[in-house]
Amino acid sequence: MAEDTASNQPVGLPAHLRDDLKWKPGQSGNPAGRPKGARSLLQEDFFRALQASFEKHGEAVLEIMRVEKPNEYARMIAGLMTKELDASVSGDLSPEVKSWLGLG
Repeated sequence: MAEDTASNQPVGLPAHLRDDLKWKPGQSGNPAGRPKGARSLLQEDFFRALQASFEKHGEAVLEIMRVEKPNEYARMIAGLMTKELDASVSGDLSPEVKSWLGLG
């Protein structure tokens, strides 16, 4: 007769909440993992091709884009800018700006 294992299982808990089914610290579901550098190979090849293309056509293409598609040109520039701006401002604000900001 087959062994009854259902009585050994916690009752009423979904599988994702059962401690006996969770990964232990340091344990992996894929011990071999992704080979080092596998993800970056495509990226490296792409950037090499992009660099070669830019060296050959870059300035001319940018000029065409600036004239024919200024919105996309501006979007491209904005996309290349850092997302966070770390700046400090010193000096006095003009009376108009202080008034606008409600500072005086």
